[in-house]
Amino acid sequence: MHRSIRDLLFIVVGLVVSAGLVWAARGDSTVRLAGDVAYLNTLGRRPAGAQSLERAIVTVFRTSQARLQKLKDAGMGYGDIAAALAAASRLRGGISDTTVDRVLRYWRSERAKGWARILVSLGVNADRVAVSVERVHPAPPAPERTAVAHKRPPGSLLVEDGVLVAP
Repeated sequence: MHRSIRDLLFIVVGLVVSAGLVWAARGDSTVRLAGDVAYLNTLGRRPAGAQSLERAIVTVFRTSQARLQKLKDAGMGYGDIAAALAAASRLRGGISDTTVDRVLRYWRSERAKGWARILVSLGVNADRVAVSVERVHPAPPAPERTAVAHKRPPGSLLVEDGVLVAP
């Protein structure tokens, strides 16, 4: 009998620890989301980053360029746009003008409180939104090719990428 009480106590402690881990992991997703939104907003301030992010957002969320432009015109950065579309995708009806407008209204009214508060107000799971935003990967920038002047000895050949360029 003494052993069964100890086993029961062990099970209860295990359940409490598990519940604590689940609660801690939930808080972690809002921190990840805030970091991802800030990163994408910063990246989108550069022209090459903006172009790459636009393509990634249109692809990931299967949305139109017009909808993307509407959110940009509202003052959203690319991270906020990704979070808004991810949140809208979790609402009844998916990404539509109605759901995007609803998210945009909450963003305008509760922007200072952050996306975690906005998602709670919308009744949307922050974990799923964070995962959707993490799927937005901008293409790496193309390496820049710069001309470098080399002094060649007279009579030598210039070869670039295996092709004879100059005698």
